[in-house]
Amino acid sequence: MRPASYLLIAIAHLQIISFSTAADTQPVTSRVPGETAKKSDTQPVTSRVPGETAKKWCKVYQKSCPIQVGKSDGNQAYPGEFPHMAAIGYGEESGIKWHCGGALISEKFVLSAAHCSNSPSVGPPKWVLLGAVFLINTTATDGSKGQIHPIMRIIRHPEYKAPANYNDIVLFEIGPAITPNPRPLNSKELHPACLSENRTLPGKQALATGWGRVEYFGDTSPNLLIKHLQILELSVCEEAFKHITKKTLSMGFVPSMLCAGVLPGKRDTCQGDGGAPLHSFLMNECTYEVWGVTSFGSVCGDPKKPSVYTKVFAYISWIEDIVWPA
Repeated sequence: MRPASYLLIAIAHLQIISFSTAADTQPVTSRVPGETAKKSDTQPVTSRVPGETAKKWCKVYQKSCPIQVGKSDGNQAYPGEFPHMAAIGYGEESGIKWHCGGALISEKFVLSAAHCSNSPSVGPPKWVLLGAVFLINTTATDGSKGQIHPIMRIIRHPEYKAPANYNDIVLFEIGPAITPNPRPLNSKELHPACLSENRTLPGKQALATGWGRVEYFGDTSPNLLIKHLQILELSVCEEAFKHITKKTLSMGFVPSMLCAGVLPGKRDTCQGDGGAPLHSFLMNECTYEVWGVTSFGSVCGDPKKPSVYTKVFAYISWIEDIVWPA
């Protein structure tokens, strides 16, 4: 799914914004909804070490641990196993369609892929589902099975220009849950993930989670699925995607991308997994560290066809200046 429009859109409670990079500016919230950010609306960001603020908040989130849950060895996740996992929903409240994934990274923000910020058929996303392993399409449920939050703002990276695959990252600011009896977003069962501080990842093992298709032409899964992947050198993806047109990869592969998969095939992210996290365990396997955001791929699960993820650390300053402004 790729967005068809990159204009500022104000629909009901929703505001879509593209903010300049963190090194130059920070968002100003005193703006009339629907107005485009102007140069006069921005101000310099106080200089700070990239990742320092995220690390501080990571320690706060870890206080929600530990939670003892069974660890799934197969494809399906257990309830509470991924307390930061989010599904991104489109359409009206009475019939929400979940087409992308994301990760809760603070009590107000969900990290996802910019290509999930608009759908040609149903428009921008309006909902985030948290605390669920089985997808629900109505708000008439109990918070113990998942809770739905409205998306208040969509903040795409300002250098994301579809159909190019660069800077494929977005932040969704969420409002209070509309589901009865919601759980707090700092509970053992439901709390934010940490952000990666790693600059070098090749060779490491990671997990990809999502509700995407189980095979290339297959159906999406109503259950949260887990794939065990390996971080590969970018050169592996360069070889796998050498047929990709200049329109989508005009600069080739860049350091802000991650390549991950299993070279024999079979395990991979697929359509519907876009925006979902590529992550790893931290502490007592209760809090996770997000390394990447699912961006694009080829034929799901084919040998020597890994997928590509947006590298979180490359955008840490941009994220920090929006989520935890100085």
